[in-house]
Order: sequence, then C-alpha cells, then structure tokens
Amino acid sequence: MSKLKFRSIFLSDIHLGSKGCQSKLLLDFLDKHSCKNLFLVGDIIDCWRLSSKLYWPQEHSNVFNKFLSMSKEGTKVFFITGNHDDFLRRYQPLQLGNIELTEEITNERGIEVDLEGFATNMAEQRNRGRQDLSEKEEVSASNADLQLILEQHGPTGFVGYEANEATAKVLYCDGDSVILDRSPFYAEAGGQVGDRGTISGENGSALIKDTVYGAAGQHLHIVESIKGELKTGDKVVGAIDISHRLAVQRHHTGTHLLHWALRQVLGDHVKQQGSWVGAERLRFDFSHFEPLTNEQIERIEDLANTEIFSGEEMEIIETSMNEAKEMGAIAFFGDKYGDEVRVLRAGANSLELGGGTRVNHLGDVGPVKILSEGSIGSNIRRIEAVAGSAAAALIRRHRLAASTAWDNSLATAATGACRFLRRGSQESAVWRPSLTESGDPDSLAPGASVDAPGAKGSP
Repeated sequence: MSKLKFRSIFLSDIHLGSKGCQSKLLLDFLDKHSCKNLFLVGDIIDCWRLSSKLYWPQEHSNVFNKFLSMSKEGTKVFFITGNHDDFLRRYQPLQLGNIELTEEITNERGIEVDLEGFATNMAEQRNRGRQDLSEKEEVSASNADLQLILEQHGPTGFVGYEANEATAKVLYCDGDSVILDRSPFYAEAGGQVGDRGTISGENGSALIKDTVYGAAGQHLHIVESIKGELKTGDKVVGAIDISHRLAVQRHHTGTHLLHWALRQVLGDHVKQQGSWVGAERLRFDFSHFEPLTNEQIERIEDLANTEIFSGEEMEIIETSMNEAKEMGAIAFFGDKYGDEVRVLRAGANSLELGGGTRVNHLGDVGPVKILSEGSIGSNIRRIEAVAGSAAAALIRRHRLAASTAWDNSLATAATGACRFLRRGSQESAVWRPSLTESGDPDSLAPGASVDAPGAKGSP
C-alpha cells in the first residue's frame, strides 16, 4: 500500500517521555503518510514528566529518529516548543521565544542544528538517570498494559468535580503508578496540572505526586511512595490534596478573569494562545502586537480584582456546542471539544468553554498580581501571575524587602552621620589647640570655626 501524500502534517502533544504517549500509533501513522512539511507544534517531549521520573523506552527514541530521517529525506520539519518541552530551547542556537526551527532556515543563516548530537546527549542523560534508579523504581507499565486495562474496564470514572475523595478498586499497581476504576484525581489536561494526594487500603497506602492520562480516558496516578502493599482488586479510598487543588483552582479561575480583562484593556483581538496553571503560579499566552505599558498592566489587574472582590458565584453550564456559541462563550486555545461542552461563567463578564476545576465563588480566588509580561513569538505575548495565598506571600515578601531596605537605609544614614560627627570631633581636637596657642581665629585651618560666638577676636 502506497503512502498517502500531504502538503503539510501537524503534530502536537505527543509527550515523549510519558507513559501515556502513543508512540507506536504515531510511528504507524508516519509510516503510512508522507508530507512536504511536518509541523511539530508543542509538547513533543514531556520535560515535566522526565524531570520527576525517567521514562524513555526505545520506541520513544524511534519516534525522534523518525523525525530525523524524514528531515534527511526532504521533509521540512518545523519545531515550535510548547510549555512541556521549552527546555529544548537551551539546545538550539536559534532562540526566538516560541522556536520555529528548521535545518533549512538555520543553514541559510549559517547556523547548524545538531539533531544527532542532541539525540546523543539525550542517550547519555538516560544512562546517567538509570544509575540513580533502583530496580524497584523502574517503570514497568507499558502502553500494551494500559491498553489492555482500558479494553477490560473502560475509562476511569472521574468524580473529582463533585467529590474530594472516592471509594474505588485497584485495577493496576506496579509501585510506580496506580490505576483505579473511579477517581477524584484530576488528570493533567488543558494546561491544569494533575491532582496529588493519597490512595489508602487495608493492606497499604500510596502517596500520589501527580495524575496524568494513560490510555484514552484512563487516569494514571503517579506514585511517590508506598507503605505496605497495594495490589489489583484491593478496595481503597482515593483522597486528593485539598490545599493543592484549591491553589490550582484559584490560578485556573484567575486565567479566565485575566483573559477577560486583557480583552477589555487591549481589544477584542486578544485571544488565548496557551496557558499553564499550577499551585504556585499561572502562565497565560495571548495574541497581541506590542508590549504592555505599566498603566495597562495596572488596569488589567484592577479589572480582574474588581471582579474577584464582587464575590459572584461561579456557574457551570453543560450544553451543546451550538448553544455555547450562541451564548457568546469563548473557546480556549488548543482544547478539544465534543458536541456536549462545559461553559464556565465567572462573574458577570467572563464566559468561556473549558474543563478543569474552578472555585465556587470569585472571592475564593483572592488577589491577582501580574509578575511579568513579555514576548514569546511573533505577536504572541505571555504574562505570569499569582493569585490567592501565592499573591499574599508575594505581597509579604515585598513588604519585608521594603522594610529591610528602609532599615538598611537608616543604618547607612546613621553610620554616615556618626562618621561625620567623629570626623568633626577629631578635626576640632586639632583646631582648638591652635586657637589656644595663638589666640587668633585666623590661624585656624581653612573652613574651621570657633566653639562659640564671643571668642577672642569676635564682636
């Protein structure tokens, strides 16, 4: 069977380095299709997952080698990094925020992209990582294992919108990850990080540090540590880390309010181009053609915080895609929607499509403070911000820094004054003998003065 030929193919969210990566399906697709241009549009390699746990089977290397071979065979490969693989920018000589990288462009500019060298460095890094892992810690779950569980039990029943904990049955546990038949843990998606928490049963418990997708609709709970034993068939209780979830929810809702405020201040051309929300901060990418002024940033903050302090109740509307469009709901960049969608109404003004978890009332978000703003590509800008307790912590740090700076200023001034007085005292000790000896103030050193009016020679 001959390959299907296309002018351009776009690939994104492959997540090499994660257990949920469907590398075999991707390789099969690439073997059956050819193209003149291959666009790798973000999150090709999952640096976040690799930073917490090394997972890089040979089939993931095969994907990368496939891209390399396609490039050598004449396909133009464009690589634009996403938030999960922005570490690649450190390996490229051409840095333009969101990187558009091709061998052709860089060669025209006299720059060589050493993809083979990068692959070698990746192999070396994997070897170093293996030295730090015990046999117990090595990942044993394969894509085949995850697919088999999915075929037998179906997708994970997610109950995290309604509950913070749930009774469930263990479908799989290998010491590195756990799969349950139902779960309150939100799996990382749409820019929102996954939940963490605990899974506890009669025979043991596991501390969960992250939740991601395995096979389609399957929640993979990433284990940090296990006490006792968890095995297939065990009845357990899964409980999320509520404080972590609340912090993430504040930042997620904050992105909606900032999106609305940006459009109010800058114009309706502003559209979300990506986002990331965690417990510590949020990141929001948007379309705009010039840097923001300090006045614009302050106005954006003021509008968002005014909505927050209104304390309006959040509203989730489940409806059809057509009805959502008629309501004027804005879709988030990169999200995939079916016929039935969730619409989030955040106060009187913000109306957007989206999944993820949100606060119940706008007042729960707490103050929003923009940390930075800058360009990440052509007409694409990025703001980073904090909300809730993270914003309060920032304000406290600024207050302490200001207080320290003031104290240091006072100390510097006091030290300077003491030195001035001490210097004056030393000079006076020289001058006074001169006055005593001569009786003539004109004999003092230039700039010296007598102790008091009425001294000899004064009126």
